Formats: sequence, C-alpha cells, structure tokens
Amino acid sequence: MDHEFELWLFDSPFDEAADDYAAGYAIYRIGTDTMDAKRALQSPSVADALPVEARVGALPVENVEFDASHRHMLFVHDRRFVPPAR
Repeated sequence: MDHEFELWLFDSPFDEAADDYAAGYAIYRIGTDTMDAKRALQSPSVADALPVEARVGALPVENVEFDASHRHMLFVHDRRFVPPAR
C-alpha cells in the first residue's frame, strides 16, 4: 500500500522449466479494493486474475530492496541495489 492507500502487487512467478523465479517483477496497480488484491493473490496466475490495464510495468529483482522483515516495506531503486556490508 502506498501513501495514497493504493495497493500494488509485484509478481515474480516461479518458472518450472528454469527451476527458478523470474529475474524481474511484473508490477500491477490494484487500486484500493482489497478484495481485488485477495483474488489476485489466490489465483494460480496474477496476470489472468487482473485486467490487462492493471499491469503498469516491470522491474528487475535487483532494483528492489525489502525491509528487514521482508513484509512491511519495499524500496524501488533506479539502479541495482547493493546491500551494505554487515
């Protein structure tokens, strides 16, 4: 959810043939309807569960930084994110 209370979904499906996840996220704007988000998350295919116009772009996985919990926030960088040394 962003600061305007809109829901966004970043989808990186598992590719059975490659035995790995996709190298990028497809980005979907859900809007403010939590039921639309729930339907998309419960569907076998996010792309099939949402209208075509909901997909607003794509982003390489390495440009996304998750917070420490991996659940509350994410940050999108305009270049590859390199975590700081610990």
